[in-house]
Amino acid sequence: MRASLVGLLAVVSIMSPWLAQSGKASEGQTHAKVAAKAATKTNKHTNLTGDQAVLLVEKLPAVKAWKASCIKGGAQARKVTLHVDLDRKEGSTYFVHVYEEVPDDATSSHSATFNWYDVDEKTGKIKPEL
Repeated sequence: MRASLVGLLAVVSIMSPWLAQSGKASEGQTHAKVAAKAATKTNKHTNLTGDQAVLLVEKLPAVKAWKASCIKGGAQARKVTLHVDLDRKEGSTYFVHVYEEVPDDATSSHSATFNWYDVDEKTGKIKPEL
């Protein structure tokens, strides 16, 4: 069943631009939200896994733009690593942390948070914390 959900998410992600152009996705709706809605409508008893929650966050336009901006700004040359990590789950909410790890010197580093996202495991709805 998990493989079929992942397959469905992939198909819907591919079709999302068409859905948006055809007016079936509202203006404020992201491709990830369209995919999550389709997945939950197909099987209401299937909950998202933590890995799927992370994938949905990675597909958000704001997260993609942040990654592109970091790369354009020379993150790789400065040995900055970009992360989209599942931090924890509380109840039916996954908390996903989007941040960069910045080296200070050879032995230490610090993190710089872009944002935190709450992902509802039942609906796939994503809510930015900041």
